[in-house]
Amino acid sequence: MINTGSTHPASAAKAPAPVRVLLIDNDELNLLLAHEIFEQAGVQAVAVRSLADARQTLDAGQAFDCVFLDPGFDGLHNCRLLHELRAIPKLAELPVVGLLAHAEASESNPCSAAGIRLFVQKPLGITQVEATLAELFPPVDQAPKDGWQTWGQGENKLEFPLSQAIQIGQALKRFGGNSGLLVRILDRFHADQRGAAAALKQALNAGDLATAERLAHSLKGAAGNIDAHPLVEAAKAVEFALKNGDPELAQTLTPAVESTLDEVFRLLDQWQAGRGGAAPAEASAPPPRAAFDPAQARELLNQLQQPLERRRPVECEAALLEIKARQWPAELQAPIAELDSAIRRYRFRPAQQILSQIINRLGPGAA
Repeated sequence: MINTGSTHPASAAKAPAPVRVLLIDNDELNLLLAHEIFEQAGVQAVAVRSLADARQTLDAGQAFDCVFLDPGFDGLHNCRLLHELRAIPKLAELPVVGLLAHAEASESNPCSAAGIRLFVQKPLGITQVEATLAELFPPVDQAPKDGWQTWGQGENKLEFPLSQAIQIGQALKRFGGNSGLLVRILDRFHADQRGAAAALKQALNAGDLATAERLAHSLKGAAGNIDAHPLVEAAKAVEFALKNGDPELAQTLTPAVESTLDEVFRLLDQWQAGRGGAAPAEASAPPPRAAFDPAQARELLNQLQQPLERRRPVECEAALLEIKARQWPAELQAPIAELDSAIRRYRFRPAQQILSQIINRLGPGAA
């Protein structure tokens, strides 16, 4: 076990301090190299060779902000190791970075589906460490006041409780600074997902593994829409366990889903109660619907086709919000509701079929 607690003056300002890293690698030489790299990057780190050593470190009172893990060459075995790591309460919600020696360092690696947030290639370098930690823990633009943070300016200014559970700054950037759209996505999550962990647990207890896998997948996608990364990873780990036929492991990992979802809703409830001094129901009330115009309707529906084909839930959500803001004729309201339901459940192929039917019912010129 190697504890790197010193700070290198030349690069300490670059690391998003304070960040405490747990490094797990069974290769002693890699641990020695990591000792030097993390030290030069000005990062506090503890390097261990096994989960047993990690547990001893946690029992001794150490706390961490993220984990760097070597999945090794035996990907499936070490994905199991990742699941076992997630079952340790103090590590369950931490972002995990995968250390890979070859070109497998990508989202195609099997451990990506198991909950590894980012991959970096070995041997580690100072620039890699700094860039990775900067992505995991982006600097805030303004100092928090009373536990809240302000992002954006003017009409796009958004205030939200400061927490790593939801990366509002990243989400707002991903939405191109459109805070209005992000607020609608947050409101949707707040309205739809409170009982998600309970439903997942109920399905597992009933032995309905197909439903449990679908629920875990749906929660993972919904959490990704709001950049709730710890919840994404917790749900992803359960989904991966079920895909690999291990319901016992999924049961073990479910408490992490419950705790991370509870934290997300603690923030959302706090935000709903405090934003602008308005009551949550009033704050989330939808704007008046625009009058139906066939040409605009065709354009909006066509804009949804590409994100559906590419299976991009955030872009689908944005297009769908615009579609639902229109006053649709009575004969199309049910199909629009079905389209909404399919996209909410990440059933992209059925959603494509429903969309085509709606476009055909609009008549010539819809394509």
